[in-house]
Amino acid sequence: HLGINYYDANPDSSRARARNRMGIRSDNDDRLTFADIDNTQSDTEWVLETAVQFEGLRFQTEYFQRDFSGEDDSGQDSSVNLNGYYGQLSYLLNGSREYNKSSGKWGKPSQIGAIELFARYESSTIDADENAISDDLNNNVDGIFVEDATNNFKTDAWVVGVNYFPVPAIRMSLNYVEYQVDNIDTSSSIDNESVTDNGKAIMGRLQYSF
Repeated sequence: HLGINYYDANPDSSRARARNRMGIRSDNDDRLTFADIDNTQSDTEWVLETAVQFEGLRFQTEYFQRDFSGEDDSGQDSSVNLNGYYGQLSYLLNGSREYNKSSGKWGKPSQIGAIELFARYESSTIDADENAISDDLNNNVDGIFVEDATNNFKTDAWVVGVNYFPVPAIRMSLNYVEYQVDNIDTSSSIDNESVTDNGKAIMGRLQYSF
């Protein structure tokens, strides 16, 4: 399928942020907030996506661009531009997913004991005015700062994993994530631990669909 989406809003002084989990969900929902505008006056986004499936082999990709602008809490004009993309390749060892034309997405495998292997790469660039950059980039941890407020942020993440469907309603997932964030101040430290601009994680998930 091929999909195009365009969004244009007049938020009327609502808040807009550029945030990223780097593919990792935590109990405290830690995220990096690269830009934050309190009084947003314009917010536009467009997305182009495509996906294709050949029996058990499936590929999908998406490109987006978003621009929002307004004023910070001191009344200064601020603007933020984001763009990025991802590509994902997966292979279902014993079967395929049915495609729902009305909703434009794939459903669960119908086979019992289906195993799906996948790899995903995603990248984004955030270009924000200096006064739109958050004082502290992590929403829960103090001490993570921008290295150079005049430069862009860039994020990259690799994810590889496996999904196991013992029955169609249950999915068991195991993912490995490796990420890199440019323009983080790695000279600072938190509780005598040096701040880094990269990391790795292993995550497991059990999901049941009613």
